[in-house]
Amino acid sequence: MSDKVPEPTPYTLRAIISHKGEQVSIRWVVEGDVKGGLDPEFFEPDYFNAYEVGKTSLYACGNKIREILGELQDRLEGIKSEVGDDAKHIIRRLAYEGTEFYDIIFRGHSAAKGSQKMAQFFHEWFVEHVENAPHGTWRIQVEHLDYSAGVLPWGLIFTPPGDKSIDELAGEPGDFDGFWCMSYFLACRGATQQEYARSISGTQKFKLAAIVEIDEQKVTEFFELGIVEDLDREEFSEAVVDRVHELKDLSERNPNTNKFWYISLRASGGKYQLSGDEILGENYMSKEEFGIEDGGVGMALLDGDAVIRGDRGSLWVNRILHAPATGMIAVETDVDNPKLKFAGWEILKTIIGRKDQFLMAVYQARKEYWPLGLLYGVYSNPLHIYADPPHEATKRISGYLGFIKDRIDENG
Repeated sequence: MSDKVPEPTPYTLRAIISHKGEQVSIRWVVEGDVKGGLDPEFFEPDYFNAYEVGKTSLYACGNKIREILGELQDRLEGIKSEVGDDAKHIIRRLAYEGTEFYDIIFRGHSAAKGSQKMAQFFHEWFVEHVENAPHGTWRIQVEHLDYSAGVLPWGLIFTPPGDKSIDELAGEPGDFDGFWCMSYFLACRGATQQEYARSISGTQKFKLAAIVEIDEQKVTEFFELGIVEDLDREEFSEAVVDRVHELKDLSERNPNTNKFWYISLRASGGKYQLSGDEILGENYMSKEEFGIEDGGVGMALLDGDAVIRGDRGSLWVNRILHAPATGMIAVETDVDNPKLKFAGWEILKTIIGRKDQFLMAVYQARKEYWPLGLLYGVYSNPLHIYADPPHEATKRISGYLGFIKDRIDENG
């Protein structure tokens, strides 16, 4: 078990999201220790009534945020690089769009009776008790009851800075703590997921692997042409999976094992494939396929293509966010900048290697890989997850992915 001493548990502000035709309903619930100083009345499940916001304006804002994220990833010069003036300008645009998102969710819907009044009531409470609280006092958990319209990038809501203009923000992480993924460790989850209370360490059953889509000819070069000495195909396949049957074999060989997968895939015709074979969404990361017992945890970072948008099928999103003990970190926009190849692995490696409470580890990784970390949203319920993976497994995967990336860079 990890010997990490847990940080104080923040209050949770849970936003329960459901769709009603052309409106989106939001109901806020306060959770946590009622002895922590807040009025106990706030913890009553029905203290705040649900209210509606406009679906069209909400999703237009979310789409615009993802469009701006696409521009940001295109401008970055590397996984860790100096943030140029173009990128800083894009981050400010992202913040401006985030304030529009903020305004939409707090102004209610004019056509829904009582919506604007209830939204105003909650907003006033939010400003007093949440916005003015010290950092780390609150976290926000968005709970989706359905996925028929896709999932919005809630973590990129931006609280308007009261004392300065966004144009005055310099471009460093501390200047943009107004993003809710930074200020409130925001994460999304499905309705059936429960709080995890698991500490995972390298002494437990723990499997770490990368699932990547690479050209089969390059794989053949790795092993038949002897490009790297002592590179064993069987050992390689335990760490880096590039074919569907290997992914299934890996799960079957490691039943009832905590699993952290790094997954980098490209979509073709709305389907996700490894070496030309489709990965079936109805099986992917289900409890049976992932091989996790009731007390275990399965977490994946989905890199490359933005599965979470929902336009490549809602089944992937639905399956992952409804399985009780699974979750993911997902890139919010397609990452096709070759300088960012396998960037998500570096973020995942940093998160699970910090031995921090998962939410704090994600926050620290966002700052360390600024502004790259803004591209990744947390889609799980990870309040009590700790992970201390086997050091050699992390090192081995890093070496293999680095080798693959170098070969791709050399040969196109």
